[in-house]
Amino acid sequence: MMTSIVVRKPEDLEPAMAALAKRILGFWDFAGQPVEIEYKPAVDRRSLSQNAQFWAICEDCAEHFSGKGRHTTRDEMHDLFCYMFLGTADIVIGKTVIPQQMRRTSKLDKGEFSHLLNEVICWALDKGVPIRNPHDGEFMQAQREASA
Repeated sequence: MMTSIVVRKPEDLEPAMAALAKRILGFWDFAGQPVEIEYKPAVDRRSLSQNAQFWAICEDCAEHFSGKGRHTTRDEMHDLFCYMFLGTADIVIGKTVIPQQMRRTSKLDKGEFSHLLNEVICWALDKGVPIRNPHDGEFMQAQREASA
């Protein structure tokens, strides 16, 4: 379910608000509970480079642990990392609360995702996982700049 809309130009504001109103009216019943609408500056979500690095690490970990007799998929590693390093949160949809759902990487901004990658890399190295280290990726460039 879409929960936010990014407006980049003033002329896009009115159509975006109309789309938002239509979306809210489609699922919100207003029976005893008002809806709250917030606005804030848009942030850059994780980059494709960061996402590719994360999935490469998930794959490296899955191969490593599968080679040790514990069959693991990259999707399972993804879920494990999300659970370990991002935790859980309740999702509220109207009056329905879905408790303790894993936080999603797609909701992270570049800084949050960079922190997640650092945590995952440290964990993997601590477990002896040989991970790929793409030197031209945005994540590694940012790491080099931060340490310079």
